[in-house]
Amino acid sequence: MQVASRAANECHENTLVAHESHENTVENEGHENTTSSYSNDLQQGCEELVQVESQRTNSTAESSAPKKKGRGPTFLPHVHNRTMDERPVIILNSYGQPVGPTKKLVKEYSLFLGTLARNPEYLSLNYCDWPSVPDNAKDQVWDYVQRKYLISCEGKRWTLETLKEEWKGWKCRIKAKYYSPYATYDERWDKRPNTIPENQFKELLHYWDDEATKEESERNICNRQLATDMHTMGPTSFAFMREQLKQEDPNKEEPSKAKVYGHSRKRKPEKSYKTSFGEIAANIVRTKFYL
Repeated sequence: MQVASRAANECHENTLVAHESHENTVENEGHENTTSSYSNDLQQGCEELVQVESQRTNSTAESSAPKKKGRGPTFLPHVHNRTMDERPVIILNSYGQPVGPTKKLVKEYSLFLGTLARNPEYLSLNYCDWPSVPDNAKDQVWDYVQRKYLISCEGKRWTLETLKEEWKGWKCRIKAKYYSPYATYDERWDKRPNTIPENQFKELLHYWDDEATKEESERNICNRQLATDMHTMGPTSFAFMREQLKQEDPNKEEPSKAKVYGHSRKRKPEKSYKTSFGEIAANIVRTKFYL
């Protein structure tokens, strides 16, 4: 089984590249002097960003209240109860990705797809991977989506990619909560969730008990732990962020990858993060030379 996280909600989009070679981007005269200046500026800028982040983290840790319990899964009953006449329009960009008409609606659309991925009546969990899910099941989900939103067929590919990541992430969370904490089959069966049909959960247990599956899972966990440069946008998609930055530009030009990278890695002082800010800070400083 492949391990995926929510954040992986947006895993279907390409990770922005910020490790470009400086020699390929410097076009000014006096290349050697510029390179030396660049390195000094990079180190200084990185240290400043890390220092600011460290101060924010320490300040937050000192004043933070005890962690509250999460609100639980999103169900969006008002969307599922929506009639054909009440369907809102989803605006797509040239790549078929939702970008409007409002951030609230785009976010709602992504959350709605998550509710479908978590519903075993729409997408069964007892398939080993997304390609194994029958095409007719995917088409039925797409038809249901179109009964709740006015979205053109150009958005089907993005929608199915998002469903894939949500479905994979949901299976991962089910395993983490109902399989990994327990040592025996009986314990896992006694703790099974009532939101998953017994036949599906039974097949999941047998699949996760398979030795080949366990070896693949360990490899995936190790690979996942190597990922330290993660975005901090939550459910906001890269497509919406690019469109937002484009509209904010006086000339309505597409934002550079460097600009999108910097905005997608912003951190809030009141939140704590699992990954270090050091490498990200260096990347953000590098991207300033390309803006």
